[in-house]
Amino acid sequence: VLKSFENNIEKLETLVEKRINNKKDEDSGPYNNIKFLLRRYINATKFKFIDLTKGLISCVNSGSYSGALVISRTILENVAMLHLKRAEFNKLLINKKYLKLLKGLLMVNVKDYQTYKVKDYKRTHINDALRHYNKDRELDIFKIYNPISERVHPSPSSFLMYQEIMTIKESYSQVSFSHNSQEVQGAIFGIIGLMLNHISIIVEDHYPLIKKE
Repeated sequence: VLKSFENNIEKLETLVEKRINNKKDEDSGPYNNIKFLLRRYINATKFKFIDLTKGLISCVNSGSYSGALVISRTILENVAMLHLKRAEFNKLLINKKYLKLLKGLLMVNVKDYQTYKVKDYKRTHINDALRHYNKDRELDIFKIYNPISERVHPSPSSFLMYQEIMTIKESYSQVSFSHNSQEVQGAIFGIIGLMLNHISIIVEDHYPLIKKE
């Protein structure tokens, strides 16, 4: 998993574009706008995954496993959203719904304080993206997402993962606290490993499909 992750991060860094130009041409304006907005969105997602991955590595190396969990959840959400948008945009393209496609692209290329510029702006809820992503997975994605969320939020699970209870005598027990507890070693590292694998999935599967479609 680690070797595949390292190789795919290097590959992802070679796929990003530092600059994207939009050619002004009245005859092919709508086509160029669609192409330009698509490239902008897809390229920005690559920067986002590289950014998140650097944060994940830093958190693990510094022993900040709560931080690693927060970033892991964010990686999963971004993979799910990319998966959903790829399907939506491809369907509109196949059905020649070019105006709807352009509007959908505008919605993912507008800043939150400028949404008034897009008529009937609607944000895609992350649960919609997760449900769509879950349909194509052999493993129930919510069995990963829900435990991560429980440990990210101020819930009992997020505090208990640092604790280990030992029964020394029948009437005497001791609680030890550690950033490297059995819970962290067992459950948390497994979750982080799955997120590393998700980076490989987007590089090996998602982006080649997006390019083809």
